[in-house]
Amino acid sequence: MNKNSIPILCLVLIILVKVSPSRAQELNENLEFLSPLIGSWEGYFEDRDRQGLLLTMSCEAIVEGNALRMQSVSGGMGRRNLYYWDPEKKQVLYLVLTTNGYVGSGIIFKQGDTIFEVGRQIAPDGTVNETKSAWAMGPEGQVITQAYTMKEGKWHPGHVIVFVKPGQSKK
Repeated sequence: MNKNSIPILCLVLIILVKVSPSRAQELNENLEFLSPLIGSWEGYFEDRDRQGLLLTMSCEAIVEGNALRMQSVSGGMGRRNLYYWDPEKKQVLYLVLTTNGYVGSGIIFKQGDTIFEVGRQIAPDGTVNETKSAWAMGPEGQVITQAYTMKEGKWHPGHVIVFVKPGQSKK
């Protein structure tokens, strides 16, 4: 190979990488229960104060299927969740970071047909709240989430969000 052919070979390799279809990653067996969340979603708050407010969310397998990244935006506030298998704890854990300074972490698991997140959320001022959410698949392929907050030793329901695929009716 002469030295004039090296730039051409590099250009061909770059073009092949850019135009080759990317292979969708599959989640590993410990995260498989999160597979229905993969893709793009539009969420609509059901609570009176924020009814109809749009939340966009996307979920994708990353790190060769060893983690799930969830990104969402609503009203200018962004949120990034990372779900991964912890081999020491033998649980799927999550980490949440928001653009307004909140940090959260906990476990996520499936019980029956419902996925639960249970953890803690730390506000920018250091206030710690115990949180829980329940994710259920609706009859039309929606994902319905119910948030809860711990107050006085009991879980109290918070907002409900109905997620649908873009262009799908929320029904």
